Amino acid sequence: MAQLEGGTCVMDMTRDRVAELERVLSPGQ
Repeated sequence: MAQLEGGTCVMDMTRDRVAELERVLSPGQ
């Protein structure tokens, strides 16, 4: 169970990182 929660945490971090990169790469939108 702990392993599953860890995987979810990593996915959330990755998704936040992608959103941050998208904001940085497209400031005009």
